[in-house]
Amino acid sequence: MDPFKGAINCLCLADNYVIVGPQGDGVHWVDLNKMKRVFQNPADISASDIVQVHSANHYAISNLEGGIYFVDKRSPMAVIGKVEAGNTVHNLVSKGSQVYAAC
Repeated sequence: MDPFKGAINCLCLADNYVIVGPQGDGVHWVDLNKMKRVFQNPADISASDIVQVHSANHYAISNLEGGIYFVDKRSPMAVIGKVEAGNTVHNLVSKGSQVYAAC
C-alpha cells in the first residue's frame, strides 16, 4: 500500500474496508483484502474522527474545520449529508441515529 502523506489522524474499520483519515489529505477507503486504496471521499479535508452511525452502512466523518460529513459505505463516493459543528471537532460519539461532537 502506498504510504500516506504525513500523519494519520484516525482510522475506522467498515467490513472489508479500513477508512483512513490522514492529515490534510481527505478520507481514503482502503480495501483490506487487496491493501489498496479504492476511493477517496470526502477529499481535501483533515479528518479528525470517524464513527459508525445508526446502521452498519452509515458513517460520520468529522474534520478539523468543524464539518461533519455523513457517508454510506454502499456508495462511498457520495456525501449524503453535512452539518457544521462550529469549531474543530476533536471526537465523535454516536448513539443510534444521533451523533455527538466534542468541539
